Amino acid sequence: PGLGGRQRRATVLGWTAASIAIVGVAWLLTSLITYWTTYAALTVPQWQMLTYGPHSARITFFVHNSGNGAASGCTAHVQLGNGQVLTATSPPIQPGTTQQYYLVYRERRSPQTRPAYAWDTCGGARTPDEPVATVADIGLLGNHVQITRGAAVTTIHFAVRNVGSREASSCHAFMRFSGRKPVGAGGAPSDLRGGASTTFSVTYASSLGHPVVVWAECYDPPASDGLVLSTRTYLRGLFRSG
Repeated sequence: PGLGGRQRRATVLGWTAASIAIVGVAWLLTSLITYWTTYAALTVPQWQMLTYGPHSARITFFVHNSGNGAASGCTAHVQLGNGQVLTATSPPIQPGTTQQYYLVYRERRSPQTRPAYAWDTCGGARTPDEPVATVADIGLLGNHVQITRGAAVTTIHFAVRNVGSREASSCHAFMRFSGRKPVGAGGAPSDLRGGASTTFSVTYASSLGHPVVVWAECYDPPASDGLVLSTRTYLRGLFRSG
């Protein structure tokens, strides 16, 4: 009986050890499969640049994670045409979500010999390089505002100069009233070549009050149809002085 009991205990211990080994191997395989099949896939679906001045701007771009794993340790980069590299960090980008980056810069006055592009790195994942515009390419400066008031309709004229080297296309004027969404001025879009100026007009019913700000938006086809916004022209002081 004593010998039989020891044999049974040994058998049970053997089964237990085998079960633990099988569970351990299964856990390891599951972990490896999860590691191998969980990934972040990053792209830059959209970007835009807001002109601040003849040598300064804010570039905004979006990074989308279409993978099935979170992208962590993320750093956004923008290389300007003169070689300057801007960076910004962000929280992890969860699967199926999009992270927005803002990078403000003042461009050094040095030769524009490199392509300007944006990209994002998160751990081992990286977006493809996305071409972007800088103020040396398209810089839109708004100025020379004129307001024509009427009992029924008010029209605002403002000039925009492109201080960059290449043409901005399909430009439209926009205005925004306090507490409301931006409103496009309508009409046919216009192109604005480098170094040239043009005048935009926005017309609205005088009963709406006074818009707060006007600006222009243009596309930059060479840089993947990115959007370039002019400097903002604020109007409150002009209406008070009138």
